[in-house]
Amino acid sequence: MTPGDVVDVAIVGAGPAGTTLAAALARRGVDVLVLERSPAWHWRAGGVFASPAAVAALRRAGSSEATVRAVTQPIPAMRLETPAGTTVRLTYGADAGRPMAVGFDRSALDPALERLAIESGASIERGSTVHAVRLGRSSGSGTRHLLDLGLPPGPRIGEVLKQVYEKQLDGEITSVEEGLEEAKRILTE
Repeated sequence: MTPGDVVDVAIVGAGPAGTTLAAALARRGVDVLVLERSPAWHWRAGGVFASPAAVAALRRAGSSEATVRAVTQPIPAMRLETPAGTTVRLTYGADAGRPMAVGFDRSALDPALERLAIESGASIERGSTVHAVRLGRSSGSGTRHLLDLGLPPGPRIGEVLKQVYEKQLDGEITSVEEGLEEAKRILTE
């Protein structure tokens, strides 16, 4: 990419969230560029003990069963202990026959999600540090951001996106489509 090039969506960061979003958008025909400051993959902490919902999200993102098996390690339980010595065993229901939590092998997960994004049509540019983002005009009347979510512009949009993000963290929203629908719902209240 050279200065002045325009893409529909630029995503900063080639971690699991960035590459998963890039794959989903690219599959929908969006011109996506992922910018990652690190010139090569490096180990990152994260995903040491993830709920079964994380595995379901990985499948929904388009990862094959072979990839899911390669990047996860089932973990039947985790023991939590307070400074006072109180302990609890966290199983996510594995002891009752429900799916187990997993640990992600980030050295396998991150490259697999990068491949998924590229195979879906996204571009990834490593070694790129983002210092600023300029939103431009799209064709048609009025000002539109380069990523048009179909939401009206205005001062509430940041507040609405924060509410949607919090619902995503709580597991109430599990897809981009659900997030957009919730944002539209909030804006029409």
